[in-house]
Amino acid sequence: MAELVVEDGVFVTMAADAGPADAMLIRDGRIAVVGRAEAVRAAAPGAQVVRLGGATVVPGLIDAHCHVADLGYLAAAADCSQPSAPGIAAIQARLREAAERTPAGSWVTGSGYAEYKLREGRHPTRADLDQAVPGRPAVLYHTSLHACVLNTAALREAGFADGQPDPPGGAFGRDSAGRLDGVVYEAPMFALFERNLRRDLAAMGAGAGARLVQAAGRRLAAFGLTGACDADMRRDTFAAFAEADAGGLLAQRICGLVVHDQADWLVAEGLQGRHSPRLATEAIKIWADGGMSSRTAAISGTYPVPPFGSGILYFERDELTEMVRRFDAAGFQVCIHAQGDLAIGIVLDAYAAILRRARHHRRPPHRDPRRHPAPHGRRPPARPGPAAARPRRARPVHHPGRLRLPPRAPGRLTRARQARRLHRPG
Repeated sequence: MAELVVEDGVFVTMAADAGPADAMLIRDGRIAVVGRAEAVRAAAPGAQVVRLGGATVVPGLIDAHCHVADLGYLAAAADCSQPSAPGIAAIQARLREAAERTPAGSWVTGSGYAEYKLREGRHPTRADLDQAVPGRPAVLYHTSLHACVLNTAALREAGFADGQPDPPGGAFGRDSAGRLDGVVYEAPMFALFERNLRRDLAAMGAGAGARLVQAAGRRLAAFGLTGACDADMRRDTFAAFAEADAGGLLAQRICGLVVHDQADWLVAEGLQGRHSPRLATEAIKIWADGGMSSRTAAISGTYPVPPFGSGILYFERDELTEMVRRFDAAGFQVCIHAQGDLAIGIVLDAYAAILRRARHHRRPPHRDPRRHPAPHGRRPPARPGPAAARPRRARPVHHPGRLRLPPRAPGRLTRARQARRLHRPG
């Protein structure tokens, strides 16, 4: 039995009736006692002791929406985030360095840029990436992971060509002549990311998935995270988490939000549920729209910046409602990405429809409060409004993006829904 006493600190337990604590006993990797140092040491007289020098200890944090596997995968990519790469020239330099260490057969990869933070105030283009990495595929992922930039070789290998129409659920950036400028938005970017991840995991060999998850876990642990919801779990990444869990390499408790089009596979393989104290796949992830920071969230107005338009809406109201009903009935927690006001309204309408249906089917016998008063004289509870609560095991997940609109920009939001309308029902 491994025992460790951690003392000479301030331990914040968050318990309302907890007294002061300056020590903690960890037994077999779990917190056993928190309290005064004398009592804690007495509970384990032979334990190793670590002193914190007055540091404060708080309970571990839980990230309700992150992309754990993606974090591990992109850890090896060139850091093209801002402010470390303030302009396109700096991004090009980072990609050149990455090309020198990227093995043949793999794409040169960078990530983390946001065009509204770059000195040039625009997306890099295929021409910019061609200058940095000529002759082999290169990809630069947007910080939102709702867009990316490809060089000419990557566009060719991905099967994207000039004159090709925008695909369903996605869009291509184009120059003034209508030629692809290398920027890819939404659905085709998701497919490309998944394909690149699968290929690179296979190239890294046995145990690569577990190592990827372990690397992500170290990064999360540095921020004090002891639990996380992986909001983009697929077959390949689930295998990586399961491998890490089996090998004792999973540092956090992971709740997997399995992408909705993988649900049939999950159920058929008997993988729905809790696999260990650290890994569960009990939730479904649905995208209702794109991302605000990539200007693809579905809004009721129009964007004054690329890719212009009103964003991308993945499902109409009736289709989304049926998806929520089906997954909820199957015992899944239903988690929906929605950022634009149009998409948020559709998600709330879908939840309200499921709630109305659930109330109808579970309605108690009629009770006239005038003839049958509530027990102990209590008044019957008020009936909730149409969106007063969410369905059982259902909750939306929102990832706030940044949208900077110039003052008095033509085409800025003209029909944004009032927050009061959504707040009033509860």
